Amino acid sequence: MLPDFNTSVERDEWIRAHADYWTAVRFRGRGYYERREFKDRQSAETAARRMANDTPGRPVMIYAVAGEHDSFVVAIQPEVK
Repeated sequence: MLPDFNTSVERDEWIRAHADYWTAVRFRGRGYYERREFKDRQSAETAARRMANDTPGRPVMIYAVAGEHDSFVVAIQPEVK
């Protein structure tokens, strides 16, 4: 259970600090989402860079997950060539 927070920023910071795992999510089109779970943020960001370049033009969103709660962390954009 989450503690009481005064702001959404405090909530997001707590979730990131206590994340059980990190999720990378990418929209593949036609209602299909690719979702992968990672034990740490670095692994999620590394995989997200690869995922973003597999389907150019579509960013990969990374979320921290603590229990049933999540917090958006960053969007990894495909490399511009």
